[in-house]
Amino acid sequence: MTWIDCTGLGAGLFVILAFYMRVQLSLRVCAIVSNILFIIYGAALSLWPILILHAALLPLNAYRLAQLMRKCERSELRPKVWANGLISVPKNMQ
Repeated sequence: MTWIDCTGLGAGLFVILAFYMRVQLSLRVCAIVSNILFIIYGAALSLWPILILHAALLPLNAYRLAQLMRKCERSELRPKVWANGLISVPKNMQ
């Protein structure tokens, strides 16, 4: 398996993880990682539809993540990051 195959597989796994997430913050982070990996994958194999789609989705996901972070800062309800890496966001922020 080549690094390109691993990148594509990793991108697909992050898409699955994003669909599994119940918290918006985790969902956006997984989506952004997936977008970056799909951009690399699409560029490496000249798969223009994949490259264009994820290049368009990346700024959208980044914008939504920034919105969420600003909302957390304004309401002073910052997400808590636990030692095991899980992220907890208050229910009114989800």
